Amino acid sequence: MKKILFAIIIFLSTLAYGQKSSSEIKLRSFLADSLAINSKNVEIAISVLNNSKKSIKISNSFSWGFRKLDNFSDFIVDLQKIDSSSTYQSYPIPDISLPPYNEIKLVNLKSGGTLTDSLNIAHTFDAGLEKGLYKVRVLFKISKHNRLPDTYSNWTYFLIQ
Repeated sequence: MKKILFAIIIFLSTLAYGQKSSSEIKLRSFLADSLAINSKNVEIAISVLNNSKKSIKISNSFSWGFRKLDNFSDFIVDLQKIDSSSTYQSYPIPDISLPPYNEIKLVNLKSGGTLTDSLNIAHTFDAGLEKGLYKVRVLFKISKHNRLPDTYSNWTYFLIQ
């Protein structure tokens, strides 16, 4: 039964490009390898599509964070776990020391261009992720370098057994 539920969750998580997106930028999150998920390996991938008629400015190397107010990260991970009352709650993020700020170089993502990047979110937690059902989405902080609103990806669901 758990395998069928897991297969349905994986299918639903791959259906659409983001929620609350600008029409100019489309974001899609997905599991890089859904068959390799365990408490220490949950690689979330992100695909960004420039759907606008002009180039947008992006960093030449991306940084990931877990706190929405992190001014240095390009992508912010929003991780939630279902609790005993079947409600999703934000998963507690450990205190993480931020890497030293490195000056970034901006490059253009042309109209119609795409980029992808990924992060193993389980590496953030020393003991790995607890057993349970999770959902994750990614906020692309595109407003750092463009006059576009920050954009969320779709929710991606996964199960740690």
